[in-house]
Amino acid sequence: MQWTISNGGSCAPSIDQLTIIFEVAPTVAAAGSDQALCGTNATLAANVPTSGTGQWTISSGAGGSFADDLDPTSGFTGVNGSSYVLRWTITNSCGSTFDEVSIQFLPDPSVANAGPDQIICGSTLTNLAANTPAIGTGTWTIVNGAGGAVVTPSSPTSQFVGSAGVAYTLRWIITNGSCTPSTDDVVINFAASPTVTSPVNACVNSAAPSLTASATGATAIHWFTDAALTNEVFVGSLYTPAASELNMTVVGTTTFFATAEYGCGMSTSSQVTVNVVNTPGCSGGVNCSVFTVNINDTRPSCSDQDDGIMEFNISGGSGSYVVTLYDSLTTPGTPFTKALPGTSGAPITFIDLSPSLNYFYRINDGTNICTLPFSLPVQTTVNATADPASFQDATCFGDPSGVAIINASGSQTGDYFYSVDNGVTWTIFTPGNPITNLPPNGTYNILVGESVNDACRTSVSVTINSANPQINAAFVVTPATCNTNDGAIQVTAAGGSGSGYEFSIDGGNTFQATNQFNTLAGGAYTLRVRDGIGCFRDFTVNVTFPGFVNHTIVPSDADCSNQGNSGSITVTIPDPGVYQVALSTDQFNEPPNDQYLNYNNPSVTFSDLARGTYFVYIKSTGASCPTRSAPISILGVQALSFEILPVCTADELSISLTNLTGEPGSPFEIQVYRKLTNVLVQSINFSAIPITGSVELNYNDYVFLQTPGDYQILMTQINSTAFCLVQSELVDFTVAADLFAEVISTQQSLPDINTGSIVISNFNGGLPGYFTFVELASPAVPGQSFEAGPDVVEQNLNNDYEIEYDRIPAGQYEIIVTDQNGCSITLTAVVPLDTRIIVPNVFTPNGDGVNDSFFIRNLPADSKLIVSNRWGKEVFSSNGYQNNWTGEGLLDGVYFYRLKSADGDPITGWVEIIRGVKP
Repeated sequence: MQWTISNGGSCAPSIDQLTIIFEVAPTVAAAGSDQALCGTNATLAANVPTSGTGQWTISSGAGGSFADDLDPTSGFTGVNGSSYVLRWTITNSCGSTFDEVSIQFLPDPSVANAGPDQIICGSTLTNLAANTPAIGTGTWTIVNGAGGAVVTPSSPTSQFVGSAGVAYTLRWIITNGSCTPSTDDVVINFAASPTVTSPVNACVNSAAPSLTASATGATAIHWFTDAALTNEVFVGSLYTPAASELNMTVVGTTTFFATAEYGCGMSTSSQVTVNVVNTPGCSGGVNCSVFTVNINDTRPSCSDQDDGIMEFNISGGSGSYVVTLYDSLTTPGTPFTKALPGTSGAPITFIDLSPSLNYFYRINDGTNICTLPFSLPVQTTVNATADPASFQDATCFGDPSGVAIINASGSQTGDYFYSVDNGVTWTIFTPGNPITNLPPNGTYNILVGESVNDACRTSVSVTINSANPQINAAFVVTPATCNTNDGAIQVTAAGGSGSGYEFSIDGGNTFQATNQFNTLAGGAYTLRVRDGIGCFRDFTVNVTFPGFVNHTIVPSDADCSNQGNSGSITVTIPDPGVYQVALSTDQFNEPPNDQYLNYNNPSVTFSDLARGTYFVYIKSTGASCPTRSAPISILGVQALSFEILPVCTADELSISLTNLTGEPGSPFEIQVYRKLTNVLVQSINFSAIPITGSVELNYNDYVFLQTPGDYQILMTQINSTAFCLVQSELVDFTVAADLFAEVISTQQSLPDINTGSIVISNFNGGLPGYFTFVELASPAVPGQSFEAGPDVVEQNLNNDYEIEYDRIPAGQYEIIVTDQNGCSITLTAVVPLDTRIIVPNVFTPNGDGVNDSFFIRNLPADSKLIVSNRWGKEVFSSNGYQNNWTGEGLLDGVYFYRLKSADGDPITGWVEIIRGVKP
């Protein structure tokens, strides 16, 4: 802009210029995100100004510097372990804006120290001993070892729960932001069994192999020849069996057992299997290659099993041979050995052979000897294969819920069965459909046949493992005082799915998310831990109290023996002392004293137990309260039992079989026998035990209920798991003859005084004893009533059942007679009304309200009464007497009356007035 001043003349104007710039406000400063990083160098990240210029300054923190304080992305160098606040300021002529950023140079984390390695015997719980980080935070991880859990992963001294016989490597990791973590490993060895190589195969007639075993931290390795670990043969990690311990001249299998010795005790054993074999890889003997051998075999049939054939066609060598066939489970020359001579070009045939997977044949031509194995299995009834693509591991550790598909064909019965326990139990299945109850036992064989106990079954191999580790738990127990509910259990869970744990102390009926159980009485509890996918594991936890008895309990499941009443519970008390032990099915009430047994070392066993839940009570001398065990489950075969409940409709007897106990979902049969005979009267089949636990046998449907006699009732069932017939005890039951009783006499009753009676007698039939109920159904005098019973019918002096009802009003009665079964009959009886006119010979008109008038019972209407004294003088008369003469105005004494009704003869007599003294 230009400013000009002139005077309008010829003078030159005065001129000045002005420049005006309209500038925008400076860019809003943005210093970038806060940073926490290791080392001493950071790269800043402020915004580039579009208006103005920016500059970095240090607001707080010492010893830092910028590579270029005008660069929004300048480098910044500080001191390790220090924190800085840096300011980014953008300025122009209009002013300035700023923003700050925090830069923290983190120190390196503390050096991790996981603590010393530990070897633990007799426990699966230990406390870790890592260092507490001065800088950073620590956490535990499991590097190797299955089934273990760190209770509190962030605690350097957390509890660790593992499994006996397993060694774990745990890693303590200390981190501090993005700094390189510091780690250290520790080995927690719960007396791990040795690491071995097994199986070991060695050729027959060769040198014995050297067996190896190792265990970290062990002081020695011990070798045994028996599973009971009683015959020790060597100490050391490298063991070469002697000839007396391993026969290398005979094909067969020998098992050795190695244990690790630690400072705290001995581990469980690891098994080493040595197979002495004579396979083609063992060359078969001297110059086996000189022979050419072709074998045509016919496998033994399932029906005969002794009709196998092996035909040898041999060439080479001398041309003259002796072929010896023997079973490798024996040696040549003992139980099965057969030798046949032959020549080249002519078959040498062995017939009538039994099946064996362990045949060996030896060819000897006088110079060369060749020995080789041969398998001649029986002809199987079915063909079967397992589909590896269908294998699914069990979701829960150890739970029989693995899945596999088995394809099978060839069954002559149309059915297919499988067994996972080498033929002990069999289950029917449909080929091609998933089998969903397989145990997670790793790789194992499943037998497949066309029937239960198929003698010519085949086998398939499956691999089923557990998808998740076992659930583990650690417990903190607060002891209870005796007879007081002040104990507590706190549980910390690990393993399983790893989260979502819930807890139950009542056998799984109810669960809670909190891990604390309070107000507990002393005793043993079964605490169930369930993870987030529904898997669970039960733990026995003892809430101790004064007098608590340490004990161990070993239950044995019921089998088919003793009709399923074959379970047992063995109680062992390790501590010295005098004890008594009782068994009960009641969790809350202690058994009476007479049910306790004296404890005798080494244990007490309760036998002949049916499937169910039991509790053991133990008390020591002087203890004021007993020790109760956790619930003990006896599983296995279900024993059968029932109760008979008579159900009567009038005199028709039906029965209800209640509290039916047996295998749920399986058919069962009720058999009715004549008592003390083997005569089967009736057999009744049912598809399964109803949910109500009872079935009714109706009178109209079953002939035996209509036929009096003594019977015994039996329940039978084929157990679907063990495939055995289980029977209940015989239960006696009597179908009585028809119930009978009769009224043998009645006594009439006055209308105003109950003087009647009924006698009921001749009871028979039904099931003694008897009961009666009596009711006046139709009274002779309106307004009167009577009801009695049920009353017990007693036996009279003649031992006959009889009952009398006396002092009852007149009328028609209904009498219900019942027996012990509840069956009933109805009788009727009539108690007559006594209508005689009864005139008293005395009355006492003294005003006491009792007998104050001359009362004539059954007085006819319009009766005329005349009363005279002893001299014949009339003292009272009435043409319509109403029982209202009180002798008013007359002296006590005897008076004479004449009573005349309209339709009867006169009645005469005397009556005495006696007033006496009013009470």
